[in-house]
Amino acid sequence: MPESLAQEIGLLRTLATHLERRSLPFERVTQELLRREGLGHVREKTGGIISIRMPGHHAFIELTDCLLDRLPAMERGAIYADIQTELFNFIEDYVGREPSTVGSKDAEVLVAHFEKWFADKTSPRRVFVPCVISRTPAPRFEIGPVTFEFVDRVATSNFYPHGGGDAALDRRGFDDFVRWMRERDADWLARVSVDGCEQKRAEEIAELAVDLVIVALQLSSPYLDTRNMARLDARRGTSQKRTLSEADGYHSAGWTRKEPGMAIGGGTLPDILQKAAPIFTAVGNVVRSFASVSFRLPVLPHSPSPLTPIQNTPERPHWRE
Repeated sequence: MPESLAQEIGLLRTLATHLERRSLPFERVTQELLRREGLGHVREKTGGIISIRMPGHHAFIELTDCLLDRLPAMERGAIYADIQTELFNFIEDYVGREPSTVGSKDAEVLVAHFEKWFADKTSPRRVFVPCVISRTPAPRFEIGPVTFEFVDRVATSNFYPHGGGDAALDRRGFDDFVRWMRERDADWLARVSVDGCEQKRAEEIAELAVDLVIVALQLSSPYLDTRNMARLDARRGTSQKRTLSEADGYHSAGWTRKEPGMAIGGGTLPDILQKAAPIFTAVGNVVRSFASVSFRLPVLPHSPSPLTPIQNTPERPHWRE
């Protein structure tokens, strides 16, 4: 028995012991039913269910972690829940199998299966992220792997799918996307290049990369209404603030615009980027590493608290979904 695969073999044997096929229960499959029956994972199939009893459930979790340790690129580049879904698909063939027949060949097949599964899902991707930065048009700018284009220029830029054939369908989806941005006053579109990830993980990493870059913009010019800069779908609140108070029987109502970058006029954004170039170069290098090379962000010396959640994100328990 190869020592390097001993743990995987033991866990596969445990799963073979605790996997079973059952007929569909009369009641709906709920968490209460699973607890009462002592079951962990359950998968409905035609005419029945495949289930893992609780001792096998723990082995299922451990085997997932073994795969992540053995294939670190997959830990970075795939959604934890998707890995578990594929692992359940793989072990369905172990229902009714004699555990003692599971050996090194089975563990080798398991690892090879996930190497191919992950390789088939990954591709260099460019993820588009709508942002609320400023209402004033400005030239395209780049920070690391993140390129920002003002919404009015998107259709004539290389962001936009040109050409014939299938590109017509791509353009329709792109036009709907830009129209949705305009309806929500998102005037900037970020494009992030992400390598080595399947689609959902690439989108997640791209959004975190944009968050980090926006924090750099906020820190470079905090006096220019940068506080509310954000991704469009981030928790940024409303575009205006209304207040109401009462004193001595009289009510006072107020209204304030909260749109970011209101003080950023023509030529201001390029000036910010030029004057704070060292900051954007440093942040851009970190974001490029995050999006294309290494999974963990290095500690940024003297960084303010808004960066801390992003630095802590790549720990394995946080990424599981």
